[in-house]
Amino acid sequence: MVKIDEVRLMLFSAIEIVGKENLFKQRKYPQGGGMLRITPEITDTIGWGILDYGELKKFGGFVANTCHNEIREITLPFFIKHGFMGKSAKIKDWVPSFHPPQGIPIKNLNDLGFRNIEEIEFLKEVYVDFFVNEAIPHYKKWSSLLSVYDYVKNINEDKDAGLGQFPQYEKAVIMRLCNDSRYKEYFYNYVLEKEYYYKTAPNEDTLAHLNAANEMAGILDKIQPKYNLLT
Repeated sequence: MVKIDEVRLMLFSAIEIVGKENLFKQRKYPQGGGMLRITPEITDTIGWGILDYGELKKFGGFVANTCHNEIREITLPFFIKHGFMGKSAKIKDWVPSFHPPQGIPIKNLNDLGFRNIEEIEFLKEVYVDFFVNEAIPHYKKWSSLLSVYDYVKNINEDKDAGLGQFPQYEKAVIMRLCNDSRYKEYFYNYVLEKEYYYKTAPNEDTLAHLNAANEMAGILDKIQPKYNLLT
């Protein structure tokens, strides 16, 4: 019976050299593996996972993610505090913060079934090709918070910004970090929206979201802009 450790060793041996050339380190987790690269500003990951049915295993494919640490270090503790995310969430988990409009790089293998390691040796070439030709260009394109800012700054529909479940918070943080003075008006309008919801349906949930929005408005004012944009 194939062990996940065998798959992990096979795939990592295939990508180890090109991974190190790009400053990536091996990453392990119980049902899969991959690589990650962490800098003070950003965390890039490339990973894969396996469904284990005993003798039969199913390989799910490859995915590449980018997380801008400077956003999540502000928003993730806040989301946890206000119950927007599970209490088990931690900053070290590097929850992805940006899914661009064209999507993150994904190589879907439709839960490829296998029973021995020889059946999936071809994945070594797939992995390297995916890393070099899809993941690396993705990391380069979105490596700066300014590149994300240039996209989200003029998005009218927040749901289209690629910023997760609470895009208003993350967009406001990006605007503030990038010295966009419009952050104040932008998030004030969000606070007004929460006030309206609370007045329309006063309950614990709408009050909690209003209180959270008001608190974030104060946090935004205290954030020091990092990128000197004149707006």
